[in-house]
Amino acid sequence: MSNTFRDLIGINAGKEWDQIYNPENIYAYNPLKNCFRHVRSFHLMEDDYPFGTNPANAKPDVQLPREKRAWGRMNNYNLRYKRWKDDFDSIRVSLSSIVLQDKTGKVLGLRKFPNGWYSKSEWGEDAKTTKANAKNYALAFFKLHVPVAETGEPLIETIEIGNEPWGDIGTEAYQAVTKGIIEAHKEYYGSTPRLSLSSGAFQAHNPKNVWKCNTCKYPSGDYVVNMLDGEILEYIEELTVHPYSFLIGTTQLTETPESESSDFSHIKSMFDFRKRIGKSDLKISVTEYGWDSLTVGEAAQSAYTLRNIFLMTKMGIHKAYFYEGLDNPGLKGLYGSSGVFNTIEGKNRAIGTPKIIYKSLLQLMHLLCEKHFVKVLFESKEVVVYGFGMNTKITHLVAWQTKNINQPIQSDQNKWVEVPNFIATEKITLEQKCYKLDGNIELTQDLKIKTFPSYSTNKYVLDQKQSLKINISPIPYVFVVV
Repeated sequence: MSNTFRDLIGINAGKEWDQIYNPENIYAYNPLKNCFRHVRSFHLMEDDYPFGTNPANAKPDVQLPREKRAWGRMNNYNLRYKRWKDDFDSIRVSLSSIVLQDKTGKVLGLRKFPNGWYSKSEWGEDAKTTKANAKNYALAFFKLHVPVAETGEPLIETIEIGNEPWGDIGTEAYQAVTKGIIEAHKEYYGSTPRLSLSSGAFQAHNPKNVWKCNTCKYPSGDYVVNMLDGEILEYIEELTVHPYSFLIGTTQLTETPESESSDFSHIKSMFDFRKRIGKSDLKISVTEYGWDSLTVGEAAQSAYTLRNIFLMTKMGIHKAYFYEGLDNPGLKGLYGSSGVFNTIEGKNRAIGTPKIIYKSLLQLMHLLCEKHFVKVLFESKEVVVYGFGMNTKITHLVAWQTKNINQPIQSDQNKWVEVPNFIATEKITLEQKCYKLDGNIELTQDLKIKTFPSYSTNKYVLDQKQSLKINISPIPYVFVVV
């Protein structure tokens, strides 16, 4: 059985969320909790070490509260996560590093793709040392954030070993890091771990996709077969993927989620990989996906996100984390407008006004929060109709055209489409009201739904006995079953 929408949907976050929890926040609380129940943190490891040091030359800068000394820098994240935990059901941490520093701690700039994590030399001079350094870091992390002595729900649910560890860390060093963290996990938690381990984000469709590195003994890459060996696969609990809808072979984030020309189509290969290795218990999560509203338009960003979520529930994705909460005008190009909120100009990414996607996600959660995927009722290259509900009982139908509505090429036009009469087959009766997930709602002062318009189902569904005609658009409609 697939997850409910409440259990599925999460949001990516970083230190920019400090702006949301700033007393100057115009909403006085974090309105993202209205749509999302789970948070994925880009945990910057450079913030866990003394200035100018890294796993190869220093211990993590942390003193536990009981040691009666000034807390180290790793505690900054601990305080951050405790604040987030008050608002969200779960937190997962993706171990990351984006800033280059010299030995004095001076920032030299950002790491460049694909070298988005510590390099092989920064982890250690050889696999044995790297493994020991990773174990040392993990033990400090576990003892601070998820201690064994603590009762109640753990602060953190999952650790991802790297966000996109594809560059000059290399295959050998990545496996050494992972095995060091696994060793720490076994040693500290024993047979009753309080949090789970996940891989970084990989793909399973292209063995040749490697990133060349002049200083690495082994080329790294993102092909899961090369990066994870049998020992690792026996211990981790989850695989993760970043299936953005790029036009295959490009960095054009313009494709619909259903398109065969979209990189999202490659997500199926990870399920095939899991089947091939006989590990059906391995969870598969989407830890980044999304669209830039300045590229495709706000309406398309919203519609594609909802359609993508519906597709992922059908696939059985464990968790899906949208990228991201706040627009980032400082990024020129990709991901600068991928947020569900605008930001206030000149205010260091302070939260601004909600975008269409925020309001449409509110609609989705209002209607389907506790529902899960039940079955495909109709699916073609042009039209999708899914049944959602509880257990095996269908309580809602969701239908949409798979049409591209990127601005300004296409518009959101309803169209009558003919589909087999699944209502007769399933003995379904529809309520007189249906809903369009287009963000056309009014909000209260604290950004919850105030009014939510409905439409007459009779205007959108015609029963033709042998088939149905449904008047639907690329923006999903929800029909309620009596």
